[in-house]
Amino acid sequence: MKATGYRWKAFTKEFTITVKPIIFIETLSFVKESDKLALGEVYVPQLNVKPGNATLSALKWESSKPEVVEVDENGHFIAKKYGTAVVTATADYGDGNPISASMNVIVAEGKMNDSFEFMTHGRTLTDNVWNSTGWKIRVF
Repeated sequence: MKATGYRWKAFTKEFTITVKPIIFIETLSFVKESDKLALGEVYVPQLNVKPGNATLSALKWESSKPEVVEVDENGHFIAKKYGTAVVTATADYGDGNPISASMNVIVAEGKMNDSFEFMTHGRTLTDNVWNSTGWKIRVF
């Protein structure tokens, strides 16, 4: 492609545009079918996407109970309240055949992970939580 511009003098620039093929997601699944989270935990799920070279891979995230497990636009789960929710990731290409995967998430009372993340004011803090039996708290 060749573009020519004029302001005080003419200039020309040539460049190449490469169009990659559109490869749709054919199957989508969570690595874990279910998991338990601690209250306040931020969880980043792992997904199996096939084919692995899908170029059109935007996902819509939804929680059946956002008051229990909130999901942001990047697929991060945030455990907000004790209970159970189903989180669904969907690739919808508008052809009437959306590709979806769901995961059961339990925010369990008394559960404390040895490592989890908090998101606050746009920053992620990683905590190692330890109890009175010799564990300590480290915030990075």
